[in-house]
Amino acid sequence: MWFDFSDSENILIHSHAEPELFYVLEGEADVTADEDKIHLEKDDFIVINANRPHSVKGKNDFLSGFIHMDYKKICEYMGNGQVFFICDSTKENQESYEEIRKIVRRIFGKYFERDGLALIRLDIFFHQLLAELIGNFQIFQEHPKYKSLYGSEDERRKNYVAEYMENRYMEKVSLADIAGALYLSETYFSKYIKQKFGMTFVEYLNEIRIRHAVEDLLYTEHSLTRIAMDNGFSNAAVLNRVFKNKYGTLPSEFKKRKKQARQSMETPHPGQEADKRLWKGSGSISNGRIPTRRRQEKMRHGFMPIPKNRPAFPSAG
Repeated sequence: MWFDFSDSENILIHSHAEPELFYVLEGEADVTADEDKIHLEKDDFIVINANRPHSVKGKNDFLSGFIHMDYKKICEYMGNGQVFFICDSTKENQESYEEIRKIVRRIFGKYFERDGLALIRLDIFFHQLLAELIGNFQIFQEHPKYKSLYGSEDERRKNYVAEYMENRYMEKVSLADIAGALYLSETYFSKYIKQKFGMTFVEYLNEIRIRHAVEDLLYTEHSLTRIAMDNGFSNAAVLNRVFKNKYGTLPSEFKKRKKQARQSMETPHPGQEADKRLWKGSGSISNGRIPTRRRQEKMRHGFMPIPKNRPAFPSAG
């Protein structure tokens, strides 16, 4: 799992290979997912299922947080190749929603903590969130909406492609391999990918690889060469090119900024005490409120790269 924040008021239609918990921290948002339109206000949240196209329009000083869940791990836990949730806090008010709010605030409150103990605690919070979602919001075949979520034959084919590439992005994956598995010609399958995912096969594969590479840049001290090789890039030069094309900066520059941002949180400097008050006082997530705009900018530019066209954050499919 991983999480981040966004104040982009116009997130274009996209999808993810994993479920996303979308949480409104400030303002309001209208989320369109397939034919569903959901209006969310402060502290409302929904779970958007894997591979479900959606877009977001925010207003009134909008700020959101989102958590992406490891779909492969969820399916392994449940012994099922397809897991769906119906979780929308705007539809009803039950105790389980408030419990999820508490867990989400704990997760968001750990944004700057990257030491070993903090990461262990964060992992615990992630698993608590999964337990709440699976225990209270997972749906099964007898549910009236299961069939529509499971989708038509064409949607199942699209999900197969997304899952295949998500599970093998670190390997040598070719258009011919997947086309062959689906008994399709390479020419037809190439057009199919462009039509269903809005990008070419190579572009979509690089989207997945770069998302995982960003996680390694954030949470490990591995060399760029190792990060490239671990995530399916043939070498560091290819990683550099894809990263620069998407985010307008090099991975090494991003890694350097990340390190400097962490050090600035650890090293005393003029104004640091005031900065801490912003985080731990009236703007504290741990107190059930959100980080200030000043803090939000540090979150963004300190830790997560921002795509040049900014349709969404690094997870955008």
